[in-house]
Amino acid sequence: MYEGFHYPFTTPQESYPVLTIQRPKYASTHVALVLGVLVAVLVSVSLPTSASAASVVQQPARAEVVAKVAGSSARPGVRAPSAARMQIIRSIPLYVSSGFDPRSHGFSFANWSSDTVETVITVDTLIRLFGQSSVCQAVASGTCIPFAKASALVDKLNEVLSTGRCEGMVALADELFRRPELVSSISTDATEISRLSPQAASDEIAYWWATQIIPRANESAKASRKMSPTRIVKTISHRIKNSIGGTLGLYYQDKGHAVLPIAVTRKGHIAKVSVYDSNTPNVVQTLFVNLRTDAWKYKAVAQDGTVLVDWHGRNAGGLDVVAPLARASQHVDSFSATAS
Repeated sequence: MYEGFHYPFTTPQESYPVLTIQRPKYASTHVALVLGVLVAVLVSVSLPTSASAASVVQQPARAEVVAKVAGSSARPGVRAPSAARMQIIRSIPLYVSSGFDPRSHGFSFANWSSDTVETVITVDTLIRLFGQSSVCQAVASGTCIPFAKASALVDKLNEVLSTGRCEGMVALADELFRRPELVSSISTDATEISRLSPQAASDEIAYWWATQIIPRANESAKASRKMSPTRIVKTISHRIKNSIGGTLGLYYQDKGHAVLPIAVTRKGHIAKVSVYDSNTPNVVQTLFVNLRTDAWKYKAVAQDGTVLVDWHGRNAGGLDVVAPLARASQHVDSFSATAS
């Protein structure tokens, strides 16, 4: 999730120019919207035409502005790891995999952005996120009459969505991997996620992108950003081993990006976290973490050799994780006319 988007949810956001990294999961680029739960949003609107569509990276969109993280090139301390740290390192499996294969379980098209804002997120999206009683001040003949703040949020979310949607793509891919029967509910013409078209999947991707503004998801991301990279790797390993799923947010300077962890390999004190990155369909990317020094590095390279992301960091603040359960619908009182 990303920061800088005030909607009483605090979440970092992503705004991604094609082939540059800025994610959603925000920076202070987007104006805060007074609503009672800070949001984190990320990405785009115009539909890509093929898997070769230009990749997009967004700006952080989660709880608060993520502090800049020192580069992993910083000299590691000379002190040996403490007994407690060594215990954590040893608790991380040598290898664990979810079985997720980007070629069949990921989208065939890349994350995208657009120069125009289209209405993809609607009041119905907010109702799905927060429930009718949170969003509607009244219901007339089956039609929701939304609170003014809810309508304003819809406009703001569509604006941010037009810059990219990495979080929505990886969160939805995670959901469909664990519940493949849901693919047919998105398109009756597809039996697996890789056969979904951007046109068919656009609305559902937008919904899962918007789940980062759910207070529970935002709080989960914020809490995990206080964890060291080593503990993040341990958490990811546990979730993969127990088929829990969950997304991984990365932050670098004023930018952010979301990916899906699919495997962890540990050799000594070096962990390799294999991920599905929506900017590079069919290609597995890798996050490297030095478990002794808590330094991490992520370099995503497209099939043509173009470097899309080259980020690094050290210690807590540069990584976060959000489990699927945190994205479940949650009632809020932030839209009410009486809400502060």
